[in-house]
Amino acid sequence: ALQLKDPSFADRVEQVLRSAALPPHRLVLEVTESTAIEQQKSITECLGALREIGVTLAVDDFGTGYANLRNLTRYAFAKLKMDRSLLPEPHDDRGKRLYAHIVGMAQEIGLDVVAEGVETAAELAFVRAVGCSIVQGNFYSAPISPDRLREVTFDGSPAPSDARRDDGC
Repeated sequence: ALQLKDPSFADRVEQVLRSAALPPHRLVLEVTESTAIEQQKSITECLGALREIGVTLAVDDFGTGYANLRNLTRYAFAKLKMDRSLLPEPHDDRGKRLYAHIVGMAQEIGLDVVAEGVETAAELAFVRAVGCSIVQGNFYSAPISPDRLREVTFDGSPAPSDARRDDGC
């Protein structure tokens, strides 16, 4: 939130993208739901400038604050990250329907939906069944340090053993 209130933030992001030769659409900036609902002029202007540059914007932790659904279109978000707290318990039919409807609504307005915090095969099956094609969580890998990420990503080292799966995931 602090960076989004800085009038020079979008310009700095654009400079960094240029110097790194990174296409703007490859950068995804996650904005927490609580920041998006502030609706301060400086935040609104900064998000607009970032979208004009071509940066992808994602609503993070959706479902943890006072969701203003209008903000999903107001800021031209491209991704909606569903907070783990919205994942229903196995026998919670109402929770399952709510989750499915939120995913469907988001997809109807063109958002990619990310299921956060998926830890079990049953949760994975559920979020896939309701249309989430992007999944994050310990089911795939526990969090790893930035140094370990560099090793895994850049020098060809094998992924951490808990990130390798033999079931096609």
